[in-house]
Amino acid sequence: MYMRVLHLKIDPLKSRAFEAFYDKNIVPALQKVHGCLSITLVRSAQHNDEFLSVTLWDEQEDAEAFNQSELFQKLLGEVKQYFLDSSEWKIKLSDDYTLDFEPADEEPTIMSYPVVAESDSDIPATDASQMFMRILSVKILPDKIEQVKQFYKDEIVPALKKTTGCRYAYLSESIKEENEVFSVTIWDNKRDAENYERSGLFDEFKEKLKHTFSELHQWKMILDSNYDEKAATSKALNVNYYNIVSGSSFK
Repeated sequence: MYMRVLHLKIDPLKSRAFEAFYDKNIVPALQKVHGCLSITLVRSAQHNDEFLSVTLWDEQEDAEAFNQSELFQKLLGEVKQYFLDSSEWKIKLSDDYTLDFEPADEEPTIMSYPVVAESDSDIPATDASQMFMRILSVKILPDKIEQVKQFYKDEIVPALKKTTGCRYAYLSESIKEENEVFSVTIWDNKRDAENYERSGLFDEFKEKLKHTFSELHQWKMILDSNYDEKAATSKALNVNYYNIVSGSSFK
């Protein structure tokens, strides 16, 4: 299985119209695309202009064929009317340890990840307005990747299956960013996801895996007229929260 994530910056004044367009046009279109298992639109709980379109595919080749298709270009052209002008800059640490500033592309960013571990339940049909997606990203030491994958399969997935409100969980491995993995969980609601973090189970997993984390995870700077703070951060663990606003399983 393969996960494809499209990162979109949407004008908050047009977000309702965008969500309606996605539900009416994009979901039915993807249902007819070979290899597409599910599609989900999520909105960031932290920033109301950030959306992710998350699709799951049978094979990497199916997702890549869609990326190159006329249908994707057609849908992208129709969606551009809802875009927010890019105001994000990224900061990265170069090989000589100097900081390079790069403006982010105005085009939406496509991220693709093979799914390396997952729960064995069906992918939920994400029609409920209260459903919640939690995405955890972390950089792993090169010699610890296989250990993390096995731990996720043997301990995290079974524990999450017993956790109230957790509908689905899978671990994906980044293709572009070496040694970066993503844990994606889908919940009945935000409260259940927060209760999981407060339960101590999440902290227990972190404690068991912290020896596998890379010291430097990510450098990023945001220069946005909507935010007063401008800061570069480096951290081993990054958790983002998203409200599910549209989607469907095609299984």
